[in-house]
Amino acid sequence: MAGEAPAATRRPLDGLAGHLVRRVQQRHTALWAEVVSPVVTGPQYAVLAVLAEQPGSSQRELGAALDLDASTIAGLVARLESRGQISREPDEVDARKKTLRLTPAGETLRASLAPRVDALQDALTGALTPGEREQLRDLLHRILAD
Repeated sequence: MAGEAPAATRRPLDGLAGHLVRRVQQRHTALWAEVVSPVVTGPQYAVLAVLAEQPGSSQRELGAALDLDASTIAGLVARLESRGQISREPDEVDARKKTLRLTPAGETLRASLAPRVDALQDALTGALTPGEREQLRDLLHRILAD
């Protein structure tokens, strides 16, 4: 079948989508450290990217945007805040609510990492044509929608 590894190089679990997704995630993690940053994690970058697009988000809104639970978001926010990359500020309407914003250092970091994230995507999906990359994203979205 097109796109499959030759029988001699296939592994016993290569017919299992979950196994392949895990292997791709491992490759992504290794490439991230090599191409993007050995210090800033993918989820930390995702927080920076979302706050660049949606400044003033609450932790709850940030968690919803990234599909991460409250405790994970709390840890990410605490780490980025301790590094001076994001700030928590009282909401202008409801002082009990805290909003999150990139600091100038956070924006500088996000901007410096963005081209590397693009390079990572190219490295990860380099064996695919542009149409296949789009198809892969579409299929992954369908799996996640279930």
